[in-house]
Parts: sequence; C-alpha cells; structure tokens
Amino acid sequence: MKKSRLDYCFLTCSKAAIISIILIAIIASVSCSSALYTPSESQQTASASLAQLQEGRKLYVQKCGSCHTLYLPEKYTKLQWQQFLNEMQQKASIDNLEKEQILKYVSKGL
Repeated sequence: MKKSRLDYCFLTCSKAAIISIILIAIIASVSCSSALYTPSESQQTASASLAQLQEGRKLYVQKCGSCHTLYLPEKYTKLQWQQFLNEMQQKASIDNLEKEQILKYVSKGL
C-alpha cells in the first residue's frame, strides 16, 4: 500500500519532534549540572569529606540526571532529599552507599 503525503509528513514530523525533545532534555540537563555547586575544601564537614561530596555530585548528575532535570540542592531540605532518594533508589539503581553520597552532596554535608 502506498503512503500518502500526509502519512509521510506525519512520520517525518514525529521523528523531528522526538529528536527535538531529546535534544532539549539533554541541553536542560547539561545546563543545570553546570549550575550545581562544585564542592570545595571549605565545604567539608565532620560527616562529609571533600571526596565524598565530589563523588556525591558525580553520582547525582549521572544517576539522577539521566532520567530527569536536576534540581539545585538548596531547593529542598535534607529531610525532603532523603525522602526523594528513598523513593527513587530502586528506579535509579542506586545502592545504599551511593544514596548516602548523593544525600551528603545535596544536603551540603549536613
């Protein structure tokens, strides 16, 4: 069966729309990750070393940013972040150590 011009346009437009959506999501994720704070020595706490904060940031960008837009850490409290991470742990394939490192990063070591 021969496809009409309308069918061809619909398929072409759909592919273009999907590609556009994917590109927008990638750009949004990358632009937000650059707005995230980068841990420094002055941000170390008794419960979070610089290495843990840095690893937490890396995991946050990789694990959380692979599915949705990243939120700035200061947008939520430590308790709220804890609840989000508990809810998302299985979906994001995050083990307990990774969850703790992400929590340390987003709560700024508190």
